[in-house]
Amino acid sequence: MIRGTTPTYTFKLSIDPEAIRSIWITFKQEMKLEDDRVLTKTMDDGVTYDGATVSLTLTQEETLGFKENIPIEIQGKVYTTDEKVMATSIKKDDCNRILCEEVMA
Repeated sequence: MIRGTTPTYTFKLSIDPEAIRSIWITFKQEMKLEDDRVLTKTMDDGVTYDGATVSLTLTQEETLGFKENIPIEIQGKVYTTDEKVMATSIKKDDCNRILCEEVMA
């Protein structure tokens, strides 16, 4: 991820899409001297799925909320129609700096 951009993240699920009731995608950046930065996006926040493909796009403001050069962990959780909760393995992404921190409109 590059701070100040609008990256789209895509994930593949290995469950029946008809069984999905809710999906959450969490981004966490562990800070040593400050509070960790955590951002959770839900279907109300733009998480979508088409078949087994889940996707979401972060806003410029959301990516600017992360600190540069500290990895971000990403994990998805799914709540199913039979009231089970499943989670993906945790993935990591780099958080790269940007020269201009202004939000483009």
